[in-house]
Amino acid sequence: MTRKICILGSAESTKDQAPFDDPSWEIWGLAWRFFDHPRMDACFEIHDEYQWNRYVKTEIYGSWLKDPKTEDGKEVPVYLLPSVQQRFKKCKAYPVDKAAELMGRNYFTSSFSYMLALAMLEGATEIAIYGVDLVIGEEYEYQRPAAEFLLGMAQAKGIKLTIPPT
Repeated sequence: MTRKICILGSAESTKDQAPFDDPSWEIWGLAWRFFDHPRMDACFEIHDEYQWNRYVKTEIYGSWLKDPKTEDGKEVPVYLLPSVQQRFKKCKAYPVDKAAELMGRNYFTSSFSYMLALAMLEGATEIAIYGVDLVIGEEYEYQRPAAEFLLGMAQAKGIKLTIPPT
């Protein structure tokens, strides 16, 4: 059985190249960017609530997370850390323990690392990465090593990886 998961970040360089029009791909993205893309099949919010005001209007965002749906009323799976999910019952608790067990350690440094670990846990046979550059800036210096670690694990497991050259 084939399961293709596209992990979508917010880097402008490649995010629009994601296979939005290809229904054979699941599109997983950042919850705070949900309405910025033609389609997202699962969303991730890995930050604590106090960090949300960095990139969204907290009141509107928190309200959406209480009942995450598309504009036409379709429910959207949103993964939150278990401590945050307790306040947002319609979202899913991210399986931190299972993901850390898969990795052999708790080595999460970004939303991308959580998304990539879950894709492997859920049996992805192919993973595409768009909008995740991790190339410049202090923030990416500590995020990149876990990403490389997980991508190496995925390749070792025989998961096909698609990563744009840029």
